[in-house]
Amino acid sequence: MKHLWFVFLALSLPWATPLSALELLSVAPTEVYPGDTVRLSGGPFPPDVLVRIGREVLDAVPVTEQELTLTVPSVPEGDYLLSLLHQGVASPSSFTLRIRTKPPTIINLTPSVVDECLLQENARIEVEGEGFPRGSSILVDGNPAPSQWESAGSITLLLPPLTSGTHQLQVIAPGERRSLPRAFLVNNRPEIHSAYPGEDRVNSYEVIIRGKNFLSRSTLLVDGTVIPASAALPSQTGRLRHVDCETLIYTRYPYSRTPKTVILQVVNPGGVQSDPFSLSIP
Repeated sequence: MKHLWFVFLALSLPWATPLSALELLSVAPTEVYPGDTVRLSGGPFPPDVLVRIGREVLDAVPVTEQELTLTVPSVPEGDYLLSLLHQGVASPSSFTLRIRTKPPTIINLTPSVVDECLLQENARIEVEGEGFPRGSSILVDGNPAPSQWESAGSITLLLPPLTSGTHQLQVIAPGERRSLPRAFLVNNRPEIHSAYPGEDRVNSYEVIIRGKNFLSRSTLLVDGTVIPASAALPSQTGRLRHVDCETLIYTRYPYSRTPKTVILQVVNPGGVQSDPFSLSIP
């Protein structure tokens, strides 16, 4: 009789949790990243049931009496035992949850279009994203590229010499975890922004051409005539000197000092040309 009384008393106590209420039948998925949602089924679960992952005890979100959801915490990569906990009572069954470190994610590239010829201070792309721990680096077309780590959400690509066209960028974190590739474009089309007279000599003067994407192998067309980079040209043709990516100097030998309209175009290797630029000069 005493035995039956103690059984009745235990069942009537508020903290007594039937083990069937903590029965855990399935967990999905079992391989996850921090921040992912995991679904647990079994029960019926008490409303204030907790979930234990390793040493972490977390709140669960009830969906139905037989289903709970859980947000995976930020913990080191590894395998963790997952079980339920209610008023000090643990579920009789547990599952192994494999938590992996999230791979890097690229959100944005600034800029996503770069010129083939850039001054050193502009030869960079800012990579914004998530999961860039210290020690992360950048691959361009699968090859290591110089980079500068800024923070867990930012890393800078120091652009190496690249040919024109589309290239693929990836962030690689310690442990060989790689982001999905993100494309950027290298543009080799030259542009003339301005042209104006420079140094004036007895029989020649300079025309300073300012713009962008001027390569060391660029040539200049003046009214359709090629002005190559050579000092041995006849004086009536002129000559071209490459200063940097943004500056060309055209030495002109005029037969008259009367101004006239000429059309300038810069041509890069491969035949890509700037828009015509009109200028009135002797």
